Amino acid sequence: MDLMLWVDLACGILALDTSGLLLQRRPELRYGPLPDECQSPGNNGLARERCVGVSEGMVRFLEISNYERIRLWTLVDIGTGGWTLDHQLDLENLWDEDGFKAMGLPNDCPAVAFIHREHATMAYFFQESQLFHVDMSTGKFMDVQYFMMNNPPADYHSSRFVRPWKLPQSLFSG
Repeated sequence: MDLMLWVDLACGILALDTSGLLLQRRPELRYGPLPDECQSPGNNGLARERCVGVSEGMVRFLEISNYERIRLWTLVDIGTGGWTLDHQLDLENLWDEDGFKAMGLPNDCPAVAFIHREHATMAYFFQESQLFHVDMSTGKFMDVQYFMMNNPPADYHSSRFVRPWKLPQSLFSG
């Protein structure tokens, strides 16, 4: 099955099976809601709090709930909207990490950036002009990298503006 997904960070996912699409008389869109406790009225800030991505061949949902807890879910059944909560981490525990303190990052709620496409427990976040990642399986702060992205301003950095792709090396050999 080859699925094409459309994501609404407030409600859920629409999925279309594209295998044999041209032969289908009436292609069927399927709706899969987000986890029950993650249903939210839409607002402009959801891209700072949430993202959906594919990692290790599975659809994953990363969110910061109520500005206090990071949660990572895996979709187990698009038809029923079945999700498994894989990991959660309180922000206070992240802020207490020696690595986090050593980087001098503020104890503010970060913005969600993305989930690593090959390592499902690696969640990435924006904090000011820095991108850091956390191993959600251990709750450990891993590293931070400075970046410059003036448009949009730092207050708007979110999962809306980044996509983790693995590109062929041939694109860079020129």
